[in-house]
Amino acid sequence: MRLIQLAAACVVCLAGAEDAKKPILNYTPAACADEITIDADYPGGNIVVERIAGDTVSLHQDLRDTGRWWFYWNFRVSDPAAGRTLTFRFTNRNVFGTQGPAVSVDDGLTWSWLGTKTVKGNSFSYTFPPDTESVRFAFALPYQEADLRRFLAQHKGNKHLVVHELCKTRKGRSVERIHIGKLDGQPAHRALITCRHHACESTASYVVEGMMEALLANTDDGKWLRENVEVMVVPFMDKDGVEDGDQGKGRKPRDHCRHYVGTYKAKCRGSFGWRDDHHFAWVLRALVPQYMSNPAAYQRMPRQVNYEQPQAGKWGALEPYDEDAPDIVKLIHWGADVTVTQELTHEFLKGELAYFLYAWPMLKQWLPQQNYDAVLAFVEEHWGKARADRKYPYDTSPEHNLFALKTKLGTTKGELPPGHSIMPNLLMYEVATRDGLPGADKYIDAARAQVDWIVKNLDWEDPQTTKGQRMSEHITMTSLAAFLQLCPEKAPPGLREKIQQWARVMVRRSENMWDFRKLTDDGQWTPSGEKRTMWNEPGNVVGLPAALLAAAPFVEEASVKDRLHELAWSHMDNCFGRNPCGRHFSYDAPREVEGVEHGWHSYHPSGIGQLAEVRFVLDGAPKHVHYPYHPERGNYGWTEGWVNFNTAFNVSLAYVTKADTNLELQQVGDEILVRLRAPLNFDTTEEEPVTLTVKGPNSVPVTLTETSPASGEHIGRVSLSDLGAKPGDTVTCSYGFGYLATEACPGPATFE
Repeated sequence: MRLIQLAAACVVCLAGAEDAKKPILNYTPAACADEITIDADYPGGNIVVERIAGDTVSLHQDLRDTGRWWFYWNFRVSDPAAGRTLTFRFTNRNVFGTQGPAVSVDDGLTWSWLGTKTVKGNSFSYTFPPDTESVRFAFALPYQEADLRRFLAQHKGNKHLVVHELCKTRKGRSVERIHIGKLDGQPAHRALITCRHHACESTASYVVEGMMEALLANTDDGKWLRENVEVMVVPFMDKDGVEDGDQGKGRKPRDHCRHYVGTYKAKCRGSFGWRDDHHFAWVLRALVPQYMSNPAAYQRMPRQVNYEQPQAGKWGALEPYDEDAPDIVKLIHWGADVTVTQELTHEFLKGELAYFLYAWPMLKQWLPQQNYDAVLAFVEEHWGKARADRKYPYDTSPEHNLFALKTKLGTTKGELPPGHSIMPNLLMYEVATRDGLPGADKYIDAARAQVDWIVKNLDWEDPQTTKGQRMSEHITMTSLAAFLQLCPEKAPPGLREKIQQWARVMVRRSENMWDFRKLTDDGQWTPSGEKRTMWNEPGNVVGLPAALLAAAPFVEEASVKDRLHELAWSHMDNCFGRNPCGRHFSYDAPREVEGVEHGWHSYHPSGIGQLAEVRFVLDGAPKHVHYPYHPERGNYGWTEGWVNFNTAFNVSLAYVTKADTNLELQQVGDEILVRLRAPLNFDTTEEEPVTLTVKGPNSVPVTLTETSPASGEHIGRVSLSDLGAKPGDTVTCSYGFGYLATEACPGPATFE
């Protein structure tokens, strides 16, 4: 317990047990005749008292491990003088509901509302009645384990109510599992009721108690329910939080009501490694770039993915990963494992394995060497084979030899984007060159031939070559840009100009009030078709930033280059609500994304992928009829989340991250100052470190720390002597990996 006693003229702080989770605060002006003690030392208690000045108490709610502002509080005033009026001033915003504070004069046995007349701004006042030893105040009517015990005692011996233990909490408390209704024989129906995922939301407990009371009531409805329905009730999902008086909302590292972790294990038709992915979800094309662009971010995220023992013929060809691997590495491992185990030889799926092999230097600390060997063997065996292992839904690939020239253009389904074979061959060339493998030239020759065909044959004025590829559009431009970046000396003539032509078309078609790239110049905003399902295109909108930012470094005209960056952000903004509907693309965004007010109109409750309960599903986007500004058209057209939409978003995250990262080296005396600005500021209350390697004659790991908890800028130093650097030596540093790494600006530097 931490005890703080305040007197009128002095403050004495006495520190007690260090293992208490929350501060239990007792405030006693001991020198005064009218002593008063304020504390939260009881189940559900929560308060931090700052000071007492006369009849005014300054205090605030204890957020503890809640990562955002929240409003729950619950405290007790002991030994108040009868007739004394105190004003309680909350210093952390308004924390009152529509009924004002709740009050109890019998140690929390019964409660009533004080009403809003006692509230003024962020304060409320209360006059203490006579003969009262203590008074409790709370944001809402509390409901604790003791309240549940009183209810259960009233129904002790009832054959329709049984209490079991679900589990023990981390603090050793018993979590109740209550069964009510038809408990003998097989019920016609079963129902599950859970409550208090957010520990502070006590009002819901009264609703649950009322439901249990109705199930046991001597009424026609109660009788029918007891004859036909068994109900299981878990009244306190966060039992420790309820009893400790936590907020529970936005709890770090995860919110118990927002972040369930699990897997939908029923088979999804047309799916392989991912729910409703088909063969053109481009998942490894997204996950690997994400990790390459910002590895420290993914390494510091909570671990929520666990390895499941292999099922024959489903997965298991790759040996398991290290248990402490970042979740994104576990997902990359899963994607490669499924393809190799099931021998999926569609050109898209085997092509994605090139990303796994390319990123091996940054993956191998988490994965066994057997993984690399198995994936490489699969690639070398199947890369040039023309036939796939099975018929794939929506497949329009003429054949599956990745060395062959691809000249067929896919439909707005997004199933066959131009240039899809460039990156697989380009990355395999990089892998073969790096690892000393034979046959590197055949990969680069195939990639170059495909680039050359696009330069000579694709007409960017034809919308089918751009926005007409829907969520797969990003494949083409990111591939062209990567070729020019990694192998500029091998680029066919006209590649840079081809990229610049594309950029000018994008800018021209985006000159409108939304800075939104239209399908055509003549007024068609988005693709449409003869069926109701044609077309939902959130994936195209959120995937475009990847293409824009990939092209930008190769655009020579400054105004066009700047506009590409503007459009990258305007399309992200479009997803988050800057659109004619004024809605985020995800139906659940208001409860999943801080600051979002309006989610998409609806969501698809079922679908092949069963994505309704998955986090951050991109459900829908404005259709042609909504533009330029017709929100009154409402929930028009088709709405359905799809893995393929979110992977486009993830690819853009990688490119946005790279665009938002800056790394500098500067000589300061006999040291090198390393300065990094990157999207790494997960916790604005802590200074979070990141480690980079500075390379001179010697390579030295350098730990950088934030200049302040909310700055996002990291600084570290390394001595020239540790680097073994002498006058004229070159020192370099980078953050990330491969074509998405950020190199130190202004580049390799020679130091004096």
